Amino acid sequence: MPPPTDSKTPRSCWLRARQPAQKAERRDAILETAAAMFDEVGYETISLNGIGRRVGLAKSNIYRYFQSKEGIFLALLQDGHDRWLGDAVGRLVALPSPTTPERVGRTLADSLAAAPRLCALASIVSSVLEHNVDAERIAQHKTAYVAGAMRLAMALGVALPTLDPGLHPGRAFRFLKQAYALVTGLWPAAHPPPAAAEVLRRPAFAAMRVDFAEDLADGLTLVLRGLSLGDGAATAESPEPGRPS
Repeated sequence: MPPPTDSKTPRSCWLRARQPAQKAERRDAILETAAAMFDEVGYETISLNGIGRRVGLAKSNIYRYFQSKEGIFLALLQDGHDRWLGDAVGRLVALPSPTTPERVGRTLADSLAAAPRLCALASIVSSVLEHNVDAERIAQHKTAYVAGAMRLAMALGVALPTLDPGLHPGRAFRFLKQAYALVTGLWPAAHPPPAAAEVLRRPAFAAMRVDFAEDLADGLTLVLRGLSLGDGAATAESPEPGRPS
């Protein structure tokens, strides 16, 4: 007897996902499993075979949904970014307007510290996740990122009028590029491998320890102060994504 095709059929009963709802649920199951494994053991030791065993799929079937292991985690990064964006915008619009660079820096740092998987994945985008996926998939990811950046830029402009994209084109996006660099640099420094962590616990190296949330808040605040003062921003602003220079 062929397997049922009702979209509510448990995954374990499907021999092959045929209905759109079944395919969407199976894709979600792959992502949920990969996320759980990433939280447990990190990226390097995860394999497609391991994900498949947990989901109940052969490795070959995973390729029906994702191009590669990197493609799975690029999708996870995008999902995490979308969720974080909603949280960050909500926190920013709740601030009194206008507010201060210090409050905006702290608000964004706290929101990012509350999204550890996002920060960990963001720190390996260029070196790992953009490999073994085609240019079109990378373009889709970056297009979604640009759209999110525009939404975040608008919220930043409400909190700090000196970053208003309407009044100062490109200034908020300069900040977001610096913020991305801070996150991707500070996250691995704040989570060193065991041997390095043991060394950093020694008093002689105390000044080299990184507290992700605190150091990120400091860095974001410094960038915001500079941009709010207009240190060359009026003459050297970068164009917004998609706007010709």
